[in-house]
Amino acid sequence: MKKRTDLWKMVSMVMLSAILMAGCSKGESASETASASVLKDGKYDPPFTITIAKQQDENAGKYINGETLNDNVLTRWGEQNLGIKIQTTLLGGDASQYNTKLRLALTGSEKLPDVLPVYDTMLVNDLIESGQVKEITEDISTYMPDRIKEIYKQYPTTFNPVVREGKVYGMAIAPNLTEGEVMLIRQDWLDSLNLRTPTTIEEFEQVIAAFTNEDPDGNGKKDTYGFTFQVKIPTIRAGSAIRS
Repeated sequence: MKKRTDLWKMVSMVMLSAILMAGCSKGESASETASASVLKDGKYDPPFTITIAKQQDENAGKYINGETLNDNVLTRWGEQNLGIKIQTTLLGGDASQYNTKLRLALTGSEKLPDVLPVYDTMLVNDLIESGQVKEITEDISTYMPDRIKEIYKQYPTTFNPVVREGKVYGMAIAPNLTEGEVMLIRQDWLDSLNLRTPTTIEEFEQVIAAFTNEDPDGNGKKDTYGFTFQVKIPTIRAGSAIRS
């Protein structure tokens, strides 16, 4: 049990923006493969693998320097810093194709990944009713950071789709939080202003200010923005799974 809860703690740290709902299925699970690993200073040794699912076209993302869906800056960071390998084993294109693949995995025709987003409330219900979903009520209480708990308190009905008889079987996410998103920083702008890649919030704020005010593109005009993002009022959808 200690290994399992430690696993949930690490997964929630890595995938909170993408994680939706947790579960278990036939075959060896991530918590079982983690049993031979030792957690020390926030990192597992030896590393173990967590399989995930994504609803996106296989060619939607573009990678540089030979990077791939399962070998890129994010997956390498997870392995190097947390001792957790993230491998996408179920990939769907449109919603219909993705849901079909999940249902095939649910029936045993395909292997159900350790962690998966689910966007269809009927499918969420079927996953929970199947008994292949891990109940995470205590894990949320124990390991969810207080700041995240405060966010969820603003949306009291958030967990409704993943609650059965007072027990929570998954995490809910807002539509504007999508899997695999990373922040990119213009290296040429850093070089032009003799800045280094920020590693703290304070350094990041300094880079934003410089990118906005110090003409990083060298065109003599104040027409650059240090940071851009899109804000949406979240409407909660149901979603994802971790095999126990």
